[in-house]
Order: sequence, then C-alpha cells, then structure tokens
Amino acid sequence: MKASDWISVKDDLPNIGDNVIVCTTNGKICVTSMYIPKDQYGNILGDKEWRGSSMMANSITHWQKIVLPKE
Repeated sequence: MKASDWISVKDDLPNIGDNVIVCTTNGKICVTSMYIPKDQYGNILGDKEWRGSSMMANSITHWQKIVLPKE
C-alpha cells in the first residue's frame, strides 16, 4: 500500500457494497463497505453509512480499493 493509494473520507466515499480497506484514527486497518440503511419495508432511513460499529465507523479517516494480485 502506498500513501498515494489512500483516499480521505473528506474527499470521497466508496460505492455502496464495494469492499474496501479502511484506516482509523488509531491506526487500525480493516475491511468494510458502505450501505444505505433501510427499514423492514425497504424504506430508506438515511444517507450511506459504513458497515460496523458506530465507534469504528466514526473513526475512519481514509480508505482504498482492494486490488487483487494478477495471476
């Protein structure tokens, strides 16, 4: 991972459902994605959000696409 591969959440967010690598304020690295919260009837409840705990989601500072190695 190069520093230039990281995208600030202030600049852009990933597409809904795309798994990405994220970095948090305390330096933790993990894989997550974004989703749009809906109720049991499919009604949209808000803007897109990070999957995971609110504590983790609120600490995400940067993300990058997952690039698989070429065969």
